Amino acid sequence: MHQNDQIIHVSHKYIIVHLTVCVFSLIMVRGLHQQMNYQFMYIFAVWSIFVYVQLLRIEIRNTSGLTLMMFYLAGCLMRVGIGGYNSAVKGLHHANIYYILNNVSDYVFETSILMNISYMLLIASFTFFTKKINTGIELSGYIQKYNTFAGAIALYLLSYVIKLFSDLSFSDTLNSILSELSTVALLLLAFTCVHKYNRVRFSVFLLFIVIDTVVAIFLGFYKVKIILPFVFLILYYYLKNRHTGKPVFSLNLILSGLCLVTFLLFFVYPFMNEKRERSGYDPYIGSATKEYSSLEIIDDLFAGEIKYTQEDKTSEQFINRLDAVTTNAFFYKHADAFEKYIYHFIKSTILVSIPKAVYPDKPPNDIGLTATSLARSGTLSPVNETSYTYIGFFSSSYLIGGTAAVVVMCLLNGFIYAKLYGYILNHILNPFALLLLLKILLDAFAACEETTTGGIGSWISYLMILLLTAVTNFIFKNVK
Repeated sequence: MHQNDQIIHVSHKYIIVHLTVCVFSLIMVRGLHQQMNYQFMYIFAVWSIFVYVQLLRIEIRNTSGLTLMMFYLAGCLMRVGIGGYNSAVKGLHHANIYYILNNVSDYVFETSILMNISYMLLIASFTFFTKKINTGIELSGYIQKYNTFAGAIALYLLSYVIKLFSDLSFSDTLNSILSELSTVALLLLAFTCVHKYNRVRFSVFLLFIVIDTVVAIFLGFYKVKIILPFVFLILYYYLKNRHTGKPVFSLNLILSGLCLVTFLLFFVYPFMNEKRERSGYDPYIGSATKEYSSLEIIDDLFAGEIKYTQEDKTSEQFINRLDAVTTNAFFYKHADAFEKYIYHFIKSTILVSIPKAVYPDKPPNDIGLTATSLARSGTLSPVNETSYTYIGFFSSSYLIGGTAAVVVMCLLNGFIYAKLYGYILNHILNPFALLLLLKILLDAFAACEETTTGGIGSWISYLMILLLTAVTNFIFKNVK
């Protein structure tokens, strides 16, 4: 049996069993009105965690490197597995479950079941459409043949030239894409250091990680930009362990993971929250509106003089960020009132993707803010908040057209991810293909929960990078 057939054969058994459990649970919850039976929800959450862990174990055991499905299963485990478990534990302790200001205690269990069904449908669709391809991300052949180390440095420097001289391009959208090439450089360096390790290459890799982290701390306003460079370091250790035949969860991987979580809890979250507060960060314009000093904030953080230093506050924010169940529960609960707004989100997604040279007066990207407004006030009037609210993959699909739309969007997203992934693997040497791969991997790691419009918003951004990949492939082919 082909390796990929083995993965599909075993994993589909779990998918079928889990779908059966989900359908039975849904019938029990709706038919017997067990929406707030948290003992039942606790058992279901533990079972779903077991399923995702088993599926992830099967994927790791039957592949030698990385696959897109590894990232997606990890995202599912965190967003709905642990998210549902969290809600169940709160319910068992007789605590109401809130999403922002809204009590969703009566909808979290049903939502958790429906999200699990959605994830299983997407996984089944993706595996069906990738059954004839090798889904492993493999760069060793190219690394041995080409000087990927020099290429990574060139991409990294180009990325920072674009960031410093943003007027070089007529399109802010193109600038945004090109400025992300530094992440491609880190990915290339991670693979290069695994297959062609020496101290110079590894030192450059670490240097670029430090530079990206420092830039994100002092010039950025998003937590993910700070932690992403460290993710590449963990990725390096994972790939090195697989390449050398060491246990996957070796000491270096465990320690680097613990360091990342500690960094998140005790620096990233409190620092960035305080920075947004002091700077008067306006997400409409993407910059600060007041004078502030990042160095002063760091000094105050270590001195314990900022309000976000409390361990319970920070850890709660961290856990809530992983939980997608309460988010989806809120929008699912209010679907009848909010379904008309989904078309505003889709329209905004399309408009924000149009270059300013074509549409100079295009509106700002207000999708996250209007979602926050719905959660806080039930209206679409934008609220001046310093963080975005995502709607969730399941609930945004449901808002489009109910249960039928959820099924269609799950199967369609699985098909689109499969075809894009296959195209990327066939053109893996192209930097834009690698950038598209990174974007898809990160979306998968979030279990597609932050795509807002059932995946439609992501399709548009994928299409832009795909076009750049196709154009550069055509140019390179004709130059040769």
